[in-house]
Amino acid sequence: MMNGAYKRRPEALYLLFAALSGLILLFIIAPLVNMFLNCSVPQLVEAISDRQVSASIWLTLWTSMAATLVFSVAAIPFAYLLARKNFVLKGLVNALVDVPIVVPHSAAGIALLGVLSRSSLVGEVTGKIGLALSAVPPG
Repeated sequence: MMNGAYKRRPEALYLLFAALSGLILLFIIAPLVNMFLNCSVPQLVEAISDRQVSASIWLTLWTSMAATLVFSVAAIPFAYLLARKNFVLKGLVNALVDVPIVVPHSAAGIALLGVLSRSSLVGEVTGKIGLALSAVPPG
């Protein structure tokens, strides 16, 4: 009798996790479905055929693929080190690795924009050598 009661608890927990996961997926999928439902096929074709839109999509794809390849060279050994070895300040390193997971993307984007804008120290230095890291004007 004790084993039967124990087996029911994980099933209920899995159902709860599945329901919560479904809600999270709904927050991701609902805006995409809404976008396609409120956009006609000619509007969608026009948007995709727009030169700036297609350039933006390709830039996003190539940048993400290149970043994945470049960072995987260092990330895989780093992950092995974090999983297998103990060292001083390992907890701090794990916390820093987890920061991008808990910080909303919009907040991270705004922070990056603040660091890389033309009015920042980094933006001023790169601007002097002719490299603009941000298209946002200062001020």
